[in-house]
Amino acid sequence: GPPIPISAPVSGLRKVNPDVGGDPVLDSQASFCVVWEQRNASQADIHSARVFLDGRVMNERWFDTSEHDDVRPRISKSNGKGRFGDLSRTWNIVFERTDTSSLHTTQMSVDNALTPITEAIRARVGQPAVSSVTDEIGGHRYWMVAYAQTAIMVKLFRDSEPVPIST
Repeated sequence: GPPIPISAPVSGLRKVNPDVGGDPVLDSQASFCVVWEQRNASQADIHSARVFLDGRVMNERWFDTSEHDDVRPRISKSNGKGRFGDLSRTWNIVFERTDTSSLHTTQMSVDNALTPITEAIRARVGQPAVSSVTDEIGGHRYWMVAYAQTAIMVKLFRDSEPVPIST
């Protein structure tokens, strides 16, 4: 069928840099989550919407209404509902905050609840990437953010907290 709009055009706003994450299990809650950058003349914010297989679009929302310039969002390719039937269904999202030269992360559940991760990755970076969450391991789920500086760098998270990587 034809493409469907998930965010209406608004005069004076540019909507760019979309990314999409899916749901590995087909059931009544199965959906995709689309994130994008929405820019006006003075700043940019990150927005998202869930899209169901029948074409319904749920709850366009923005992540942060502060005066920061948030750009280039990336979302995990899966919301992590794994083979063990874990029902948390959480997408991981990373975006750049250009005015503070940092990366910020958040998690979004299928009910559109956001869990901001307060610790920023202080680095001027190129395009970041974010992994899907693992199945539950020992009561926790893990995920990773990768980014480029002079080397390729990674940061590991357990649930919503950054953790050291054992070497």
